[in-house]
Amino acid sequence: MKSVFHIITACIMLLSVSGCQTKFKAFNQKNTGQKTWMQTGINQLENGDFSRKTEHWNFYFEGGKATVQFGRKEAKITISSAGSVNYGVQFYYDGFRLYRGGRYTLKFTASAEHPKGCETRIQLNGGDYHPYVINTYTFTETPKEYSVDFEMKDNSDMMPRLAFNLGQFAGRDKGTLPCDVIIGDVSLTLNNTIAEEQKENGGADIVRI
Repeated sequence: MKSVFHIITACIMLLSVSGCQTKFKAFNQKNTGQKTWMQTGINQLENGDFSRKTEHWNFYFEGGKATVQFGRKEAKITISSAGSVNYGVQFYYDGFRLYRGGRYTLKFTASAEHPKGCETRIQLNGGDYHPYVINTYTFTETPKEYSVDFEMKDNSDMMPRLAFNLGQFAGRDKGTLPCDVIIGDVSLTLNNTIAEEQKENGGADIVRI
C-alpha cells in the first residue's frame, strides 16, 4: 500500500514540475550593447532634423534675445538682440555622447537674412567649457552646407554640448536687427569603430527571482 502511495505521489510531483516548465516564460532581455551614439554612419543627434521641434534644442542668453520657429528640417532663429559677446545668443543641442578616439563629422546647412557671424562648437558643458571642435563662419543669404571633421582626443564625454553662438561678431555682422538665421539638417556622424565600450550591468537586468 505504501509503495502504491509513493508511486502516485511521485507521478503527481512529476506532472507538477512538467506543467511549471511548460508555463514558464522568460523575460524579454534588454539590449545592453552599443547604442546609437556608438554606431558608425548614422546621425548621433536624434533631433538634428528638427522633426520633434524643441526636443534637445534650447537657448542660452547672455544679454541677447531670440525666438525660434520650426519648418521642414530647419529652424528659423530670429535674433532681436545680440548682446555684447559672441555667446549673447546661444542656440544649443544637449543629449548625445562623444567617445575618446572617435572620428566625427559635423554637418549642417545655414543662411541668414543678411551677413551674420556664428561660432559653432562642440564643447565641455561645464568647467572651462573648452571646445572639442570650433569654427567661426559668416552666414549669408545663400544657403550653404558646412562640414568639419575632427577626432575626439579628450576623455569620453557623456554630456557635451553642440552650440551655435549667434551673439555679437564685429566685422562679420552686417545689417540691422532683428535678423533671421536658418539652420537645418544638423548631423554628427561617427566614422570609425571605437575601442572604448559602454559599461554594462553584468546581466543584472535579466535576472528573474
